[in-house]
Parts: sequence; C-alpha cells; structure tokens
Amino acid sequence: MRDPFTAARNLTQILTLWGIALAGTLCSATPPLRNYVFDGSPSAPRELASTGTENAPLRLSATAPLSTQPGRASRGQTYLLDNAAYEGQPFDASQGFTIEVIFRYFGQGSQLGNGRPNGMIFAQGDGYWRGLRLYCDTSTGQLRFEMGRPQPRNAFGLSSSLGIPRGVWQHVAVTWDRQELRLFWNGVLVAASPYNEPYTPPNGPLRIGYADAGVGSLRLQVAQWVAYPEALSPAVVAEHALSAIPGPVRVASNLSYFNPIMSAEWQRATDLAARGQWREAGQTWSALALHPQSSSEVRALAKFAGAIAKRLHGATGQAILDWANLFQGENVAEIIRLNAAASCLFAAKGTIGAVPIPELYESLLQRAEWSPEERTTLLLLAGEAALQAGMSTTAQKRFAEALGSHLSLNLSDGTLNSVLRTRFGALKSGKRLAGPISKSQKIFKRRPHSAAWHGWDGPPRMSGRDNGGKPHRLIGK
Repeated sequence: MRDPFTAARNLTQILTLWGIALAGTLCSATPPLRNYVFDGSPSAPRELASTGTENAPLRLSATAPLSTQPGRASRGQTYLLDNAAYEGQPFDASQGFTIEVIFRYFGQGSQLGNGRPNGMIFAQGDGYWRGLRLYCDTSTGQLRFEMGRPQPRNAFGLSSSLGIPRGVWQHVAVTWDRQELRLFWNGVLVAASPYNEPYTPPNGPLRIGYADAGVGSLRLQVAQWVAYPEALSPAVVAEHALSAIPGPVRVASNLSYFNPIMSAEWQRATDLAARGQWREAGQTWSALALHPQSSSEVRALAKFAGAIAKRLHGATGQAILDWANLFQGENVAEIIRLNAAASCLFAAKGTIGAVPIPELYESLLQRAEWSPEERTTLLLLAGEAALQAGMSTTAQKRFAEALGSHLSLNLSDGTLNSVLRTRFGALKSGKRLAGPISKSQKIFKRRPHSAAWHGWDGPPRMSGRDNGGKPHRLIGK
C-alpha cells in the first residue's frame, strides 16, 4: 500500500511545478487600449496622453485652473474635478471590456442630476440611450454602472451592494464579456448581472468627470483610468487593485500575488458572490485568508472580501471587527487599509457601537471630509471607542463635540439626545457607566475598560441582541 504521506508530498510537488509552469500565463496578457495617469504632474495639464495602444489624448474642458491636492502616496498632484471633465475619443467597447478607475470623492459637486444627489465618474456618450457610464449616488454612496440602450428603452444597469466611503482612494473596475456585467470595488465583486445585448456606440466623447446627461457632478479626484478590450479575470482585477496605491496600476505584468491555485479559488469565490451566495463566497475568501500558499497581500484582501460578504449577509458586527483588525494589521496594502478603516464608519452608520480602537476613529476624523451628520456619528463612535479603552478625557471631549453638533443640526432624534447627555453627564461627574443607559433605548453595551485589543471577545452587543439585530437609529436617519 502506498504511503499516504509520500503521495501527499508528491502531489504538492506536482502542484508546485504546475504553478511555476503556468505562473507566466496569469497576467494581463492583452495590453490596455487606454491608460491615463492623472497624478504625474504638478498641475492640471490641458492635454493628457494615453500610454495604451491607442493614441487618444484627453483634453480638459474647463478654462479656469483646477485646485490641486497631493496624489496617491507621494505621487505628484491630483486635481479636483467638479463641473469639469477630461474629454477624448471614445474607445470601442463592443467586443467586451474592462474599465478601471482609481479615484476619491468628497461628496456632491455643484451640479445635481435631474435634482437628485448623484455625480458622474466617467461616461461615453450619454450612457442612457448610447454608450456607458459610472456614477455615484451621494446620498447612499452606492455606485451605479449603466449601458445605454436605444429608445424607447433606457439604460441597463447594476448598483453596488454597499456604499463606498468618501475621502479615501479606491479602485473600481467594471468587466463585460458580452454575457455578464460585473462591478468590483478594491478587487472584490460587489454587483453582477447577466447582460448579452449588443453595445450601442456612443453619440458623444469619453468624459472623465462631469458629463451631464441627467447626472450631476462629484467633488472628484481621479488618479488613473484604464480600458482593456476584454474582460479581465477576477484575480487580475484584484492584482491591479492591490497595486493602485502608490500606483500606477501594473497594467500588463505577471501576477505577483496570485499563483494558479489562489487565482482559481478567487475566481470561485467571485462566481459565488455573482450568484448572490454571499455566505458561501465569504467562506471561500476566509479559507483563502488562511491558506498556507496565500501571499500576505492575498490574505489581507481575502479578509477584506470576507468582511464585505459578512456585511451583506447580515453579520455587520463581525464585518466591523474584521475591518478594524485589517486597519491594525501588518502587510496590508494601503488601499485596503484605508478602505477597511472607512468601512467601519459606513457599516456602523446609524448605530451606537464602536470597536475599542480609538486611533481608528481619530484617523478617520483626520483623513476625510464628512457631512455634518456623518461627522456627528463619527464623533460619537470615537467617544465610545475612547470610553471602552479607558480614555475618559478623550471620551468626554468627543461626546461633548457630538452633542454640540447634534443640537446645532436641530435633528429630531430625542433618544440620541438623551443618550449623549447621559454619556457626557456621567463622564463629567466621574460616574462609571457599567452597562446600557436603559434597555428601552437599545444602545450597545460597553465592554470593560481595556486597552488590549486582541483579548476583546467580539463586537459590542445591543441589549439582548447581537449587531445583526435592529440598530438604534441615529441623527434623523
């Protein structure tokens, strides 16, 4: 009888050799048609060349100078697009495509879309009856990608399954293989739908930034925009996302982080998510995060993806916990670290509940611009986190700021007002809060004071329920 250990060792050797043989095939074999890098110069150029196979420069539509801010990591400057855009010749998307864009946005721009709070990221033509477009609903943070269809019909589209954060760099990709549309956020699938109708060529230029056609503008910075003439595999999209900061994206190189086995497993998890099987997709991503052959970058991205899956099948508290761990973790790509931190706020928006990592919320207060309502929520979370970590002075300061913001906004949530006054008043008088202020208010119970994160036994619980229960509503939501 054959020794099972020898057989296992031989199988491992075979898989290793197979991986070496195929590693070179797991790459962006097709070069991009267009590749525009926006943060490579100190000021906004009037014309921007493409380093793709097509010589199709973009030209700035605005006449007034654009304000600039630092770009990705230490790369150059980027410019704030609001009612301006870079325009150029559209690319042929009829045989399938992948479009990638690295951007950050700071909320609604000066233009509203037919009176609705949304803003364009890019478009070819109007994207409604012809061409295509990607925009963001600024009230929810959801992305929306549409492909135009001729009258009397309108656009076919899909929306992201969760909102994206403001103020942080992120990688978004859309793929179409002429059978299915897929939308990815930081390398992770967040929406998919069958679509096999023919592409309707646009009646206008490619615009990156404001494009009108019933959609408003964003306070938007774009660092890079890339288009391919085919649908890239999920592993290649993920690889590109991991290289988005400091950038530029490695658009046509061998995969550095995914071997053939990991690529196949990432594909399987993505296919499960595309069918709406988020629990099973999350289990596959979680297994990848623990797989001995996974690189540290893939492990972190798999944890990020697993947290998204948990959020989408209702395990919000565990998702926040995973994202908070990624914020503190080692060997985490910067784009994943930034978006994991910001996702803790967005997943917890509308709830009184925080993980005991004060620096997480203090970092968010410094990094991004928030609406007054979002800032009130963030101050409250920062106070809760400081309270859990035994930092009573900081907690008192943040609760006082949150209470002041809440009252100045004249919002009608009387229960929140009572919660804030009780938290702030107890801290000011030196009282120790040993539990929920009242069961009827259904706020999260505090954990014992402890600065040790790794010994924490899970996300805060509401009175009688875990975080998957109905949260206490905040700030008039």
